[in-house]
Parts: sequence; C-alpha cells; structure tokens
Amino acid sequence: MKILELFGDRVKKGELLKNHTTYRIGGPADLYLEVKNVAEAAKAVKGAKEDGLPVFVLGGGSNILVADAGVRGLVIVYGGREVKVEGNRLIADAGAITFLAVKMSTEAGLTGLEWAAGIPGTVGGAIRGNAGAYGGEMKDRIDTVQAVNLETGDSATFNRPSCLFGYRDSVFKHAPWFIVRAAFALAPGDRDELVAKTVDLVAKRRAKLPLEYGSAGSVFKSFFFNDLSELSEGLRKSLPSKYAESNRIPAGFFMELAGLKGKCLGGAMISEQHGNFFVNSGSATAAEVRELIDYAKMKVKEDFNVSLEEEIQYVGFEKV
Repeated sequence: MKILELFGDRVKKGELLKNHTTYRIGGPADLYLEVKNVAEAAKAVKGAKEDGLPVFVLGGGSNILVADAGVRGLVIVYGGREVKVEGNRLIADAGAITFLAVKMSTEAGLTGLEWAAGIPGTVGGAIRGNAGAYGGEMKDRIDTVQAVNLETGDSATFNRPSCLFGYRDSVFKHAPWFIVRAAFALAPGDRDELVAKTVDLVAKRRAKLPLEYGSAGSVFKSFFFNDLSELSEGLRKSLPSKYAESNRIPAGFFMELAGLKGKCLGGAMISEQHGNFFVNSGSATAAEVRELIDYAKMKVKEDFNVSLEEEIQYVGFEKV
C-alpha cells in the first residue's frame, strides 16, 4: 500500500477510536495516522487516494459519535498544535486545543476569543462547526483558514466570506477540505480583565454541564422560528419570554418539557443537569446513544411538532 510506503509503522492498524473521542465510544479504524504538518497532510491524502481509501479527518474527538464497528479506510489526525501571537493576530494549527488559543490570546491582552474558554476539542473542529457560546462564534474573528483538499491533496486559503459560515456550519462541513491552520483577527483589551473573564466562563461551564461523563457536547442545534404562530399552542404557553423574544429555543428546553431528562437506554443517558447532553454513563455503546437520540427526536416531534437537527456528526454508521 502506498500509505504504508510513505509512513511505515506510523500507520496504526485497528486503533480504537474510543481512545480518541470525548464520548469514550468508537470502534477501530482500519488505518490511523497522525500527520505533523501541512506537507505530510497533503502526502497522506494523495497516498490514500492512490490506495483507493476513504479518508476521515479526526480532530479532538468532540462533537462526534463514532460507530461501534469503527471507521473504514484511513483516519487522519492533524498533529500540528502550534499557537502564536503576531501583533493583533493569533495563528493556530488545527490540532491545537481550543483552550490553548484562548489562553494565549487573553494573556497577550487580545480580546475576541475569551467566549470559547472551556469549549472542548481543537481549533480545526471548532472552525468546521462554527462553534459558539456566550454570544460569540468562531466566524466572528476568523481572518483566514488554510485547508488541504481531501480529493487532490492541494492546499488553499479561505478568507472569512469564502468559509460560508452559518449557525454551527461552514463550507468545511459540505466540501472535501481538511483544515490545517487558521488566523484570527483580534483586538487589544485589558489583559487582567480578559483572564478573569475566561476563569469565570470556565467556572460557569463546569457548574452547568455534566463534565464527569463522556459526551460529545450539545447533541442538537437550537430551534429557530420566525413567528410565535408557527409554534403549537402548548409550546407557546410553556415558552419562557426570553426564548419568545429571541426566536430561538435551546434543544435542552424541549428535553425538559418532554420529560426526557434522566432517560436511559443501556449505558446512554440524557443528562439531568443539561438536557442537550446525551452522556455515556460508563458503558454506553454508540448504538445505544444513537437510539436514544432518535427516540428524543421522535418524542419532540410528536409532542411539539418540532424537528430537531443534530449538531453532532455520526461517523462510521451505515445510515445517517
């Protein structure tokens, strides 16, 4: 195989992906490779193409559910983790932990990323899904994104408009691009205030989220509506004013209203603490988590005539 010729024993066979996901769930990858830089990423993509192997790019393992049967083909992890500050810009490799980018920027007295304190996963994954919290989103501060084409191995640079950011969405979710590096345009701020803010946000996140369990973060996207008349009468009567005024209903509210918090299926459970966290209580299989997600979607549809859309990505499942 070409990929073995190129990378030798760096290519692992049968690597269990549960060891690389925040759910702590996932079967083996046929082949697993960590690449160190952009050149290696391009070489790995071209080698896989020559071998006829499908490629899946794994970031920090959050926001995904990997099938119990694992993933066919080649799983690539981008090992570049450098983060550096250049003036009012922050440059980060896709493999860098998101919190490191936040820490580096705030300690440099730069504002724009502190909202992301406590968000799990890597910079690349956060950009791909346009991660957001506390009123901020990745799209707000992205300047450029460098990516490798998974079909050709060629590299390209995207400016902010060409990333086509949307709510928990970007062009990288819909086209074969593998994010390798990004530049953020930040602004000067008060270092001490920024550091204090990140400490406060991390504390808030830890207080309201079931972080003692394996999870992928929020399972469903929030539900948006244009007018209250679109909602069922029962839902309108139960809707807090803050959701009615924002035209946005968090998915966790539906879980609470439907009485789903605490519901278990095998080792999978909808958190009592946060209704949009479907957690691995210790022995959950991917099939159990998927079945529980499907059940919750069905119940919300039946009770409120609302179709929830997953924020997480299913990997290795035959049907999505």
